[in-house]
Amino acid sequence: MAIEMTAEKQELPQIVEDKYAAGFYSRESVDAFKAAALALVEEKQRVIDNMRLQAQVWASEVDTHQATIQECYAAVGVTGKCDFNGAEPVRDVVAELRAEVERLRKALIESGRNGGALLADDVSTDFLMHVPEQIRLRIAALSEGRKEPK
Repeated sequence: MAIEMTAEKQELPQIVEDKYAAGFYSRESVDAFKAAALALVEEKQRVIDNMRLQAQVWASEVDTHQATIQECYAAVGVTGKCDFNGAEPVRDVVAELRAEVERLRKALIESGRNGGALLADDVSTDFLMHVPEQIRLRIAALSEGRKEPK
């Protein structure tokens, strides 16, 4: 990286040169001071450059996280711009869907019971998947005058 002689880098060494010209400092002291001052200014610039780079990395990470959250929102049907609510809108949708699943599960159990099945409240979902077909078979049997399906 090329070092530019900015006003800041020139001002302090010029003061030291003036003191040297007035006889306050030796040439070695002036040269050492100038080198130390230049090194400090370069270090300051390095720190600023590093901070700028870190800020750019963090900004990129924020963009990535927002894009991920936006995809999650879209996956569950949340519309609108990604904001700082984080996972809350997704949690809300998942809670609504779980409540809907439970409501439908209870309705399916009740339908099975109304069709004559002895179903417990904690019956497995795999078993519940057979209820609609069993109800259909029961209705077909009753419409044919039979008590039980074939």
